[in-house]
Amino acid sequence: MKTMLSLVAAVVLTGCPSNPPLEDDPPDVIKRGLRVHYHTTTTLDNRRADAILAEATEILQTKDGAGDVACKVRLAREGDVTEFSAGDGSIDSGNEFGAIVGPSGHVKLVDEINWCNGWKPNIIGCARPDSSLLVVPTAPELEGVLWAHEYGHTKGLKHRDTGKDAVMYYSVAADHRKVDQAECDAFRKRHDSRRFLEDMLRRGS
Repeated sequence: MKTMLSLVAAVVLTGCPSNPPLEDDPPDVIKRGLRVHYHTTTTLDNRRADAILAEATEILQTKDGAGDVACKVRLAREGDVTEFSAGDGSIDSGNEFGAIVGPSGHVKLVDEINWCNGWKPNIIGCARPDSSLLVVPTAPELEGVLWAHEYGHTKGLKHRDTGKDAVMYYSVAADHRKVDQAECDAFRKRHDSRRFLEDMLRRGS
């Protein structure tokens, strides 16, 4: 079933524009390059990855009414999409999650997620602060929101209990497009070790 959804997504997204080069952004837009990988049980190519990341970016950058901010951040593919074969494509335990997830700055497409920090089976995305984000093939209209949502988790954002139209609401839907200023600040903030060291040196610590 997930393979079928993946093929449908590829067809529907074929006509979507890809992200422009990172260097074409205005200077106030924070650029986030992500390395994208897919497990051998799924399928993904550069064009489709670009379309999903462009949709995630559009969701974050567009102010959709009250309670939303136009968050000046853009997610874009860094390097070609690559295939990986570790595991069987199904995340069923904490050990399997740990073996696949890896460091931040990566998107990993897997066939299914049945374990995510105590959450129930059939999850479509999972991530921790400063980790890669794991996603499964899903309906095309959900992929941009899903990738943005899981990227938010890599930046330390938790689920919202209120605001059903929020990107970080505990479920994912096509109309979940809003981020508040605190969430935007997290999306724009770097959490890698290089930035940490730079900040420490700047503060004289």
